[in-house]
Amino acid sequence: FLAGQLVVPLDLGAGRGDSLRLRLRPPRGFWAFNYLAVDYSADQAVQVDTLHPRIASGPDGVDLLPVLLTADTLYHAMPMTGDRAFIEFPAPPVRPGRERTVILHSRGFYHLHLTPTADADTAMVRRIAEVSGAAVQFSASHYRQRPVVARFPH
Repeated sequence: FLAGQLVVPLDLGAGRGDSLRLRLRPPRGFWAFNYLAVDYSADQAVQVDTLHPRIASGPDGVDLLPVLLTADTLYHAMPMTGDRAFIEFPAPPVRPGRERTVILHSRGFYHLHLTPTADADTAMVRRIAEVSGAAVQFSASHYRQRPVVARFPH
């Protein structure tokens, strides 16, 4: 469960009237919506710059660029919870009178790192299923307790 921002484009071209009604139906207690907005401004041209990483390394300093540069069957495995990789991209150019937004497009997959010897927290699972907002509260408390990740030397 991660906090984040999401932009969802909606095609309102076929819509009529002077109001917009949205229905959000997430699983109970799974998401919290802190802010919703609609931008009715005219579309503007967008300049897209595709950036490629210039540095990619693991905490041990091993160069990961060859593994990460192409969409293939090569992966950087991080088998332990807390494993990290450092990836640095050049900053996109600043254009006068324009705002700069960066979006990461990545590929990969993961396996959950579960501890099979730990006792199941059935009370928490029941709370998440029965109490509105419990999943968000649980995620937020764990997020606040996460270790601070230091930058790797490169």
